[in-house]
Amino acid sequence: MRMQDIRAIVTGGASGLGRAVADDIVAAGGRVVLFDVNHALGSAAVAELGTHASFATVDVTDEAAVGAAVTRGAGDGGLDLCVNCAESAGRSAWSAGTGPCRATSSAR
Repeated sequence: MRMQDIRAIVTGGASGLGRAVADDIVAAGGRVVLFDVNHALGSAAVAELGTHASFATVDVTDEAAVGAAVTRGAGDGGLDLCVNCAESAGRSAWSAGTGPCRATSSAR
């Protein structure tokens, strides 16, 4: 897969490591949906990243909210990548292995 074809969700994408990952994906021509609890930073990030970015206010500890945001973020084109950079004091729907973007592996 080429980076310009990537459609990714980046949790914690409004700042720090998540923002850096989003910057790299967009710079390579990919598209990102930023998930973060900080609406102001998320909106500012999207304004800076441009048309290849969108934002959803999401608390990654809320499995239902994550699932709904993944569905909206996927749109008609689907998703290729989920990058979890969100901080959480407790277990998140991602780290518990029960969320909508569970890690999968395959033997080659």
